[in-house]
Amino acid sequence: MTYVITPYVLIAAFAAAVSAVVAVIAWQRRAAPGGAPLTALMVAVGIWSAGAAMEYAIAGIPGKVFWAKVQYIGVVSTPVFFLLLAVEYSQLDRWMTRRTVALLFVVPLTTLLLTVTNEWHGLIWPSITPIGSPDANLALYTHGIGFWIGSVGYAYLLMLIGTVLLIRAAMRFPPIYRRQAALLVAAV
Repeated sequence: MTYVITPYVLIAAFAAAVSAVVAVIAWQRRAAPGGAPLTALMVAVGIWSAGAAMEYAIAGIPGKVFWAKVQYIGVVSTPVFFLLLAVEYSQLDRWMTRRTVALLFVVPLTTLLLTVTNEWHGLIWPSITPIGSPDANLALYTHGIGFWIGSVGYAYLLMLIGTVLLIRAAMRFPPIYRRQAALLVAAV
């Protein structure tokens, strides 16, 4: 297999490395409010970023599709872990039962299943076409209804809910914690 190192590869690889470092630090502080979900979130972002780096680097559509599928593990789980982080950080985790968490993963797991089986139905990517010069090593993915519902609609809904919870926490927390919550909101 041929790999081409481009600026896209370097940026995605850097993001994966930063995510890994933050995941290790968060794991060491997993007992703190939000520590465990932050760890899971950073692992998901790391998988997404590392998969993206490999997808950008590998030459040929079959290799790009393989790495796009790998990165979807992070793509579909990131919004759920972000919401779990926001819920726990906002001290509303009493609402997060195992059943609720399992239900939050129904759409992501369905989307991941559609991604893995995309060649049979095209609900995630109806077509993938190489674009630009061979040196650019890029592909254009058209998106199907499975992408728009599972990867965009559901993800943005969870991100919106999580962001609202963090804003709410920033307004309700004592002043010493408001800045921390505001930084989380800004990071979103």
